[in-house]
This record gives sequence, C-alpha cells and structure tokens, in this order.
Amino acid sequence: MYISSVRYREIVVLEIGSRVRVRLRIKTKGSPNQMILDRQQKFLYVAQDNSDSVTVIDTRLNEVVEDVATAGAAWLELWTGQKEPERRKFTFGMRLCERV
Repeated sequence: MYISSVRYREIVVLEIGSRVRVRLRIKTKGSPNQMILDRQQKFLYVAQDNSDSVTVIDTRLNEVVEDVATAGAAWLELWTGQKEPERRKFTFGMRLCERV
C-alpha cells in the first residue's frame, strides 16, 4: 500500500500482514498529493506540489524511475478531426490521471 506524506515529501510503502509496518520510504522532490496506478499496477504516478512535476515509481522495485516536469505550456492542442486543432486549458496532473 502506498501513502503520500506531504509534510515529509515522501511516499510511504506499507506492508500489511498480521501487523501493519512501514516497509520503505521513497523520497520525492515535491509534496506528493495525488497518486494513481497504471492498469497493470506496474507504475505509480505521483503528482507533486512545489516542484511542478510527476514522479513515476516502478512498483516492482519501489524506486523512482522518472521525474516528469509539468511546468510550461498551459494549453494542449487536441486533434479532433476538424481542420483546426482544438485548444484547451488543462491541469497536467488531472489529464495524466484521466489518460492512464
């Protein structure tokens, strides 16, 4: 089980058996707030405040494999089959969660 610790800027990995214990702490660059697993549960995506990034954690290794910077363009061009692409304002963390 994964718990985000905003105060300590880490993801806490819990082991749940006859007793619950902290198995591991994974440090993050920012304050982790929203998390989602991919469908195969191989990767945990963690949106972070104060670093404008999404951390990708390999759940088999319980290690950070990538930090994706999210600061930058606030617009996304979507190809909808029309002659001109549609422009929409978006929040990266929300789009990431919707697409996974």
